[in-house]
Amino acid sequence: MTNNDIAGANSRPLLEFIEEAATLGTWVWEIDKDEFYWSRQMFTITGLDPATVKPSFQLYTKVVHPDDQLDFSKRAGVLRSGQLEEREFRVIRPNGTIRWVKSYGRMLHHPDGAPWKMIGFAQDMTEARAHRIGHAAHAALGATIFTLTDALVWLASPDGSQIDQADWWVANRYGGKPGISWSRMDIVHPEDLGNVRAAWSRALAENRSYHVSFRGQVGGVYERFVSHAEPVLDAQRGLVGWIGLTMRERGESHEPAAATNIPGPLIRAARAYLGYSVQKLAEVSRLSSSTIRRMEEGGAGQVTRDSEDTLLRAFRNAGINFYVDRTGLTQLHIGVAS
Repeated sequence: MTNNDIAGANSRPLLEFIEEAATLGTWVWEIDKDEFYWSRQMFTITGLDPATVKPSFQLYTKVVHPDDQLDFSKRAGVLRSGQLEEREFRVIRPNGTIRWVKSYGRMLHHPDGAPWKMIGFAQDMTEARAHRIGHAAHAALGATIFTLTDALVWLASPDGSQIDQADWWVANRYGGKPGISWSRMDIVHPEDLGNVRAAWSRALAENRSYHVSFRGQVGGVYERFVSHAEPVLDAQRGLVGWIGLTMRERGESHEPAAATNIPGPLIRAARAYLGYSVQKLAEVSRLSSSTIRRMEEGGAGQVTRDSEDTLLRAFRNAGINFYVDRTGLTQLHIGVAS
């Protein structure tokens, strides 16, 4: 047996396996003979018995929903229009149930260019369509809740590994700032991150309510948030996911976010307030004078993060802090030396 013989022998069971797995049926319209051929799955999708019915235009008009019918009174026009190439429609099964089907077709031609036959496949999209509608409804509900309460509604997978963070909420909250991810908890204050993750881990391990309070950064300012989630169970009490809500905590407080990449003029202003020379600031911070000058001329972004942290620690010890205000601008705060 040749490779071609083996391929031919295996093609039919392989095609049937693919059709069954994908809920997909194939069809052929022999235009010259005006005859239709359906695969087994086409009958499954439409709920028809291949032993009692034969595919035809009459059968088509019988199973397709009245609102989704095509006008085949002039079939040549339908062929030229391309309406059969891709369309989504409803079929009504004999038991009265309605299924959504997406069909794709392609025209094959004779050597002289005349239509020969049309081949295609149809896929049952009922569940996928319901999922799309459900997702759209969730997004609309979440957007409405955000408008009314400034709160985020979020969904999570059973093991918590995937969180629908609602990008529209992030965009509204953070002005479309790239890289912000609720699922990675980028907004959580570093000092609260351990508590938030521990609370979430306990909820996942025990399938119980999740409730935690934390500081989250919004526009350069840390605000108090509260996050609550409940497990969603199916009829057999099996966990299918989580639904949560995150919103500002009542009686919230605002804490300026620590600034980085301090502009050079602010560094010079802080040094001038303390009455330090470049050499004095270098001695206090244990940095080189050239490092101090680079930061004052081009900002802290001109040196390593360690050097910037060292300088900020020296200023903090002298009673000066740098923070980001609500507008996102870096500000200088003069307080009591710690």
